[in-house]
Amino acid sequence: MLADNTIRKVDANSFNGLDSLLELNLQENKIRELPSEVFSQLASLTNLNLKSNKLKNLPNGIFIDLLNLEKLDLGSNQLEEIGKDDLINPKLIELHLESNDLHAIHENAFGELRALQKLYLSGNNLVELENVFEEVHTLEVLDLDCNKIKKLPNLKRLANLKQLSLNENFVDELRQDDFEGMDNLILLGLKVNKLKHLDSNLFRHLPLLRVLDLASNNVNDLVTETFQGLQELRALDLSKNNIRKLGEGCFKGLESLTMLNLGSNRITEITKETFEDISGLISLLLNDNKIHKLNQNAFEQFERLKLLNLTNNDLMLKIDGHFDKIKNLRCLYLRGNYIRHLEKICGEELPYLKFLDISDCNVDEVGPEVFNNLPGLCFVKFTSNYLDQKELMALKDQYGNVTFLDDTQLPYVL
Repeated sequence: MLADNTIRKVDANSFNGLDSLLELNLQENKIRELPSEVFSQLASLTNLNLKSNKLKNLPNGIFIDLLNLEKLDLGSNQLEEIGKDDLINPKLIELHLESNDLHAIHENAFGELRALQKLYLSGNNLVELENVFEEVHTLEVLDLDCNKIKKLPNLKRLANLKQLSLNENFVDELRQDDFEGMDNLILLGLKVNKLKHLDSNLFRHLPLLRVLDLASNNVNDLVTETFQGLQELRALDLSKNNIRKLGEGCFKGLESLTMLNLGSNRITEITKETFEDISGLISLLLNDNKIHKLNQNAFEQFERLKLLNLTNNDLMLKIDGHFDKIKNLRCLYLRGNYIRHLEKICGEELPYLKFLDISDCNVDEVGPEVFNNLPGLCFVKFTSNYLDQKELMALKDQYGNVTFLDDTQLPYVL
C-alpha cells in the first residue's frame, strides 16, 4: 500500500516495469512535485489517485502516456493554475480537481480531454471561466461549488451536460441566454449565491430539468412565467430568500412538480390561485414565513399532497375546513401559529393523516371531537400549549391509539 504514508518524493523510474498495472493509489502522502516522465511506463493504468498531497504544479504532458486512464484524482492538493498542456489525455472520463488553490485555468486546459464526462472543481478560488469549457463537448457533470464565480461561464456548447452545480458562489445575475444549448440538463444547483431577480422564461432552454435549487439567495418576488418551459421539473427549492409575493402564474408550466420548498421567506398570503398551476405537489413547505391570511380553499386542489408544513407563521385561524380536501395528506405541521381554540382538525375525514404537529400554538381549549375524522392518526406533537395537566391527560385517554410526542422525540418522517 502506497496510500496514507509519508512519501515526499517520487523518482522518474519509480514505476518502471509495471506496464500491466491498472490502479495506482498515492493519496494522503506529502508529494510536492512529480517528474515529467514518472508515469510514462504505465500504459495500462485506468485509475490514478494523487488526492491529498502537496502538489503545486504539474509538468506539461505528464499524463499523455497513460493511454487507458479513465479516472484521475488531484483533489486536495495545492495547485494554483492549470496550464494549456498540463492535462492531455485521450481517454480520461473523470477528473477531480476539487479543494485546491486554483485561481486560473487556461481556456484550452481541457481541450485535449476528448472523452471527459465528469469534472469536479469545487472548493477553489475561481472567479473567471468564460471560455474554459468550450471544447469539452462530452461533459455530463460539472461541479463548480464553493468558488468565487460572479458570472456563469459560457456553457453553450455543452449539449451533453446533465448536472451543473454552482452552489456557494457569488452569482448575482442570470442572463436570458446563460442556459442556451444545455437541452439535456437534469440538475441545476445555484443555492447560496447573490441572486435578486429571476426573469420570465429564464429557464426556457432546459426542457429536461428535474431539480432546481435556488435556496439561500436574495430573490424578492416571483414574476409571471418565471419557470415556463420546465415541464419535467420535479423539485424546486426557493427556501431562505426574501420572497414576499408569489406573482400570478409564477408557477405556470410546472405540471410535473412534486416538491416545492418556500420555507424561510416573507410570504404573507396564500390563495387558491397561488398554486393552481402545480396541483400535483406531494410536498409543500411554507414554514417560517409571515403568512397571516390563508383562504379557506387555498389547498383544495392538492389531491396528491402528502406533506404540508406551515410551521412558524402568523396564522390566526380556526383550522376546521382548511385541510378537508387534501385527502392524501400524511403529515401536517402547524407548530408556532396562533390557534387557541382547537375545535376540530377537519370537518371531513382525512383517512391517511399519520402525523400532526400543533405544538406551541397557544391552544387553551380543545373540542370534544378534535381528532375525530382522523382514523389513521398515529403521532401528535402537542407541547408548549396552555392546556392544564388534567385536560391533557383526558385528551390522551380519549385517543388512546395516538402517541403524543414530546420535544425530545423526532417527528414522523414521510
